[in-house]
Amino acid sequence: MIEDYAATEEHLRGPWTDAFLGRIRAHGIQITPALTEIVAGSPPEALDAALARVEREHGSVLACLRAHGLSDAERDRLADALLD
Repeated sequence: MIEDYAATEEHLRGPWTDAFLGRIRAHGIQITPALTEIVAGSPPEALDAALARVEREHGSVLACLRAHGLSDAERDRLADALLD
């Protein structure tokens, strides 16, 4: 999963990133390298750290989702959509 997340960065480059940064720029916000990284980057360390925090605080991703109201039916639909 983390490798797939890291590969996302490649798909974000180009027109999508340019358009998104253009919308930000239209609001008068200066585009910096750090902002570009937030918009267009998908460093594997970020997902790894986020998952570690969720597991540390909730025990698992599923437990976190349930704590925030995910029903069993919603979990089943999500699993079907993600595993197709």
